[in-house]
Amino acid sequence: MALKLLNKFLAHKDTIQYLDVNKRGDRLVTGCFDETMSLWNLETDEKIWTVTGNFMSCEAVAFSPDGSLIASGGGGVHLWDTTSGMKIKDLRGHSNWVFTLAFSRCGEYLATGSMDNTIIIWNVKTHEKMRILYGHFNSLYHVYFSPDNSFLISSSRDNTALLWDWKNGERIKIIEAHEDWVYASVMSPKNKTIITASNDNTLRKTSTDKWEVEQVLNGHTNAIMTMDISMDEKFLVSGGRDEKLILWDCKSGTILGSQKQDGMILGAVFSKDGKRIYSGGTDKHVYVWEVDVK
Repeated sequence: MALKLLNKFLAHKDTIQYLDVNKRGDRLVTGCFDETMSLWNLETDEKIWTVTGNFMSCEAVAFSPDGSLIASGGGGVHLWDTTSGMKIKDLRGHSNWVFTLAFSRCGEYLATGSMDNTIIIWNVKTHEKMRILYGHFNSLYHVYFSPDNSFLISSSRDNTALLWDWKNGERIKIIEAHEDWVYASVMSPKNKTIITASNDNTLRKTSTDKWEVEQVLNGHTNAIMTMDISMDEKFLVSGGRDEKLILWDCKSGTILGSQKQDGMILGAVFSKDGKRIYSGGTDKHVYVWEVDVK
């Protein structure tokens, strides 16, 4: 079995909107619809702290690469100290809800995407705006830094994904692989593809050589709300409204395994070593899956 359930625990009293695991693999952060955010010890499954102050739902969470900071998004953008759970700074700049955020691979910058249709690049140390990226015509659902830190990919309700040179603000490419909302996008330089996940129930692989859709990945029966790629670019994981978690071979696009959860899946992420997947959603539990592919 390619996906084996190792553990399941109740994390919140309401829907888990998103989650993230740190580089060492010993801490998990969860963001909840009830405004709370919790940090978990993955070695003991014990809660370390819970904080409020996300100004309505906590829609997005992310660890900095060194694990010392956590960023959260919802009614605002906030930086937190991982150890203490103390808020460091509110980052004010968006005029609407923030659904997505990601630290750059170097950890020096934070990208945030909002219902105001913009992306803001923040300097993590100075808390100042580096630049604002304009190009989408509807809400942002996902931002993702490429493995080499050169590019940013943004996904939107305007049915597109945009590829950016985020350091100079240049929009490089409009990816129109779907005719419906795009909930997530990732890049696989080894496979020369950008993979997008959509409200149309499919994942689609776009070639970065020809900029054409080269493969449609079918397996879900409802909207795909979340997607992640393993650090070695071998595997993809996706989850969505059909309550199904699917593990894919990134190169071939074949399904390696799938499992059902007790509710919609809104967040699914690989551990940094690619051996585990952490997922959560409307049933308020965190699921811990072992990736076992021979």
